[in-house]
Amino acid sequence: GTLAREKPLRIAYHRRRAEVVEHCLHDIDKARKAWKQLFEMIPADTAVHRSLQRLQIDMPKELIELLLRIAETPGRDPSPVLRRAVALAETRLGDFKEASDMARRCADTSKQSTDLHSLARIYSRLGASESVAGVYNEIASMEADERIAAPLLFMAAVHELLAGRQNAALEQIAEAEVRAPDDLAIQLLAATIHRTNGNSAKLRPALARISQLSASEETRFQVLIELSAVCEKLKDDLGASEALAGATALRPDDLDLLLTLADKHVVAKRWADAVSALEKVVPLLKDKIRCGEILAQIGHIEDSELKNTAAALNAYERARELDPDNIEVLQACQRLYGEGELPEKQLALLREELEHT
Repeated sequence: GTLAREKPLRIAYHRRRAEVVEHCLHDIDKARKAWKQLFEMIPADTAVHRSLQRLQIDMPKELIELLLRIAETPGRDPSPVLRRAVALAETRLGDFKEASDMARRCADTSKQSTDLHSLARIYSRLGASESVAGVYNEIASMEADERIAAPLLFMAAVHELLAGRQNAALEQIAEAEVRAPDDLAIQLLAATIHRTNGNSAKLRPALARISQLSASEETRFQVLIELSAVCEKLKDDLGASEALAGATALRPDDLDLLLTLADKHVVAKRWADAVSALEKVVPLLKDKIRCGEILAQIGHIEDSELKNTAAALNAYERARELDPDNIEVLQACQRLYGEGELPEKQLALLREELEHT
């Protein structure tokens, strides 16, 4: 009766009783009941918490319930206890829904990015991509360091895509680009989305940035080829040619690419650029006749478009060396010799033309 009236004595009595039952009698069930009774009396006592947790280690569900009650103890930081409850639900019970609810509560309480990362992981295991994206965006908003925030926004964009939310993904990418304009992964993801959507206007700048940022020569080459095609689709002939020129710089021995580039310059009447591309073609040709034709084309451009008689004669003369039977080249040389007041050379060509006829 005296013990019943004096709370401190009653607590001491129940504590000693629980210790004896557990450590002397080794009756785990009775010990557990004794510690629970004591917990109801002094719910803030950390020693009681430890004893109960130890006795319920093989009872994860009951242990989680205990941890949640401990977390509600006034004046106590619930975060460490909630983290343990989250780990138990995730690893021992495989209950990711309950784990995510507790992890959300823990993150809201602690305001720490590590707890938000744990929450993102659990949401990912649940397949809740939209929720994962929201958490990564939340972490990014906490980061002052742009180098850390940009990858987080990238991850948010990836999970928005997995959730089928392309517009939301593009918003995340746009913010990530502002924070890290030189991040290759962000540009690659942007290009993938714009390519899928058929949005050539937005694909073009993404490809241009990739061609500048990638360390892989093969990647830059393929991207420049695609960029040229995209620019052509957008009626940007100059952009298409510039992209092709960049590709030819990476593949200087690609004959077809150089010829395509030269044709684009001719169509656009960029005569000096056309001559430059055609001159690169000449040493790659094994067929003398074809090589002579390219040199004749160079001569024609230099003569008719660039009004450079000396350069035109140089090209025509090189063409004659490769194909002396080409009458058109011979006549072009004869005309230019006449215009350049070179009568001896003009006369020699007239004799040669008479021999051919």
